[in-house]
Amino acid sequence: MQNHSKKLLILLISLIICSNSYSQKYTEKYIKDASKVAEIWLNNMDNYNFDLTYKMMDNQVKDIYDSLAWYGYFNDLVSEFGKKEKKRKILSREFKSKIDEIGNGFFVEINYEAFFQKTKNFKETILLKQNDNSEWKVIGYQPIWDNK
Repeated sequence: MQNHSKKLLILLISLIICSNSYSQKYTEKYIKDASKVAEIWLNNMDNYNFDLTYKMMDNQVKDIYDSLAWYGYFNDLVSEFGKKEKKRKILSREFKSKIDEIGNGFFVEINYEAFFQKTKNFKETILLKQNDNSEWKVIGYQPIWDNK
């Protein structure tokens, strides 16, 4: 009986370890895939391709902003930054299964340090959400900076 209990305990521990490894593997994949989408989105923004950034937004955002309002907002915002001076630096990337204001889902938050002509201490946060088609869509962009 005691031998059977030990085998059961070892099996249970093995299953827990495998489950954690599997979960970690997919979390890393989600972060990697979402990061690629964020890079494309930011590149489109830097090059004033606002129509492409809008297409990459989640429907939640499109329900709030139509494409013309989006274009006007981002054109003004990016003009305020000035020209990009060098490549962004990723400060952190985190997978989240819940965002208080939004609810449950698969989210990735990425924080960057960015370098633009008219700014200093520039930080950006991008929030992406995986939709029902397993596509990563941008649902939030928050720039914070000091004027030079």
